[in-house]
Amino acid sequence: MSAPLRAILLACGLLFSLHPQAFAEDTVGGPLEVASEAVDPIQHAEGQAKSDATDVQAPGAIHAGKLHPQPPARMLKGILQTILAIALFLFFVALVRLAGKILKFKLTRYVVQKLPKIPSGRHSMFKSVSTWLGVLINAMVFIIAAAAFYVCATYVLSCFAYTHPWSVKLEEELKLSLLKIGKTVLDSLPGLFTVAVIGFLTKGLTHLVTIIFDSVERGEATFPGIYQDTAAPTRRIVVAVLWIFAIVVAYPYIPGNESIAFKSISVFMGLLVSLGSAGVVSQAMNGLAITFGRSFKPGDYVRIGAVEGTVSEVTLVFTKLHTIRHEEIIIPNSVVASQATYNYTRMVSERGVGISAAVTMGYDVPWRQVHAILMMAAEMTNGLSKEAPPYIIQTAFSNTFTEYTLVVHMTAEPKLVPFVKSELYQNIQDEFNRHGVSLMLPNYIETHVPGSVPEERWCPPPATKDGR
Repeated sequence: MSAPLRAILLACGLLFSLHPQAFAEDTVGGPLEVASEAVDPIQHAEGQAKSDATDVQAPGAIHAGKLHPQPPARMLKGILQTILAIALFLFFVALVRLAGKILKFKLTRYVVQKLPKIPSGRHSMFKSVSTWLGVLINAMVFIIAAAAFYVCATYVLSCFAYTHPWSVKLEEELKLSLLKIGKTVLDSLPGLFTVAVIGFLTKGLTHLVTIIFDSVERGEATFPGIYQDTAAPTRRIVVAVLWIFAIVVAYPYIPGNESIAFKSISVFMGLLVSLGSAGVVSQAMNGLAITFGRSFKPGDYVRIGAVEGTVSEVTLVFTKLHTIRHEEIIIPNSVVASQATYNYTRMVSERGVGISAAVTMGYDVPWRQVHAILMMAAEMTNGLSKEAPPYIIQTAFSNTFTEYTLVVHMTAEPKLVPFVKSELYQNIQDEFNRHGVSLMLPNYIETHVPGSVPEERWCPPPATKDGR
């Protein structure tokens, strides 16, 4: 026998010789041997169910009796078994980690391949789902490694007589835990079945509601009180109400709903919602008022306060507008509800979108001439209605000027309002210059600045006649 091995055996023998009551050999080669004692039959009958608990007490307190040290050969065998078990455990954990890395790599590659095909508005949600799947994979790897460690520790402890009671205790605890979990699962099956039935019925009912409201939204069906432009938000509200009702009905059948932990989480979540949803609820109520008040719908060209653009989306919390500058402006519904809203699209089907242009003239310019010039500018503007003639009203008097407002009706698409206005302003400026009438106020004319531009000076370099 080599010197290192003899040293190890000598050290182990010295260690176990310090605990002379810890180990014994039974008559058939077992790790423990208990000297026989007289046992009261009544006590034996009463304590039969507790024998396992008595066997797994602290070392040296197994039963009264004389125990003998464990032989070095058996101890060496336990050491070898321990080394082999640890090696297998480390190899298994490495395999599990490798499998987790492979799954995460495949998940990342799938995300990279599918991301370009997903609408840009759902990129963040798709990335969040993939991130949570990665976290779930890490959690599964940890749970499997922890279970393997538990099994390995139980086996290693069973290799030595001194720690064998602890191995038995761990094994019994594992069995009891598994039995308890299994009993809990079996007891929860009727409740889970009821919850599944409620969810299935709710899913079918929401699918039916979706079909009905989608047909209304497409104009294929009509129902009293449901309009085509409000069918989509109404559908979302009805579906939300159905699921909330289903959750309320299914709550008593959810396993563990009577536990203190479950109730505590419910109270905590309710507190968070009540404290953090005050502003959201206010925004949502304003969104409902806007939606069901039918002030505007996606596709309408509107002006909300000082913002003008096409409505792209109306939600319970905010409204999105796209402007002619290719900007997306998000306006909270509380702001929308408190601002004056102009819907240009609503008037297209009647007389057209009404637009106006105001000019101020001094009292030295006859109002009839101003009216005639403005009417000529309106006739030269493209996209205006011929059925609804333009008209002029004088809207203000001042010490030095009078304000004239030209009102015209546009038949082009509402989103072209800024361009039609721009052309109208250009024509007004050209017509006043052509007739030698100044658009400047009298107090600026006194500074000897020319009040109008002659026609021969309308296109100085680098300008061209078409205005480009």
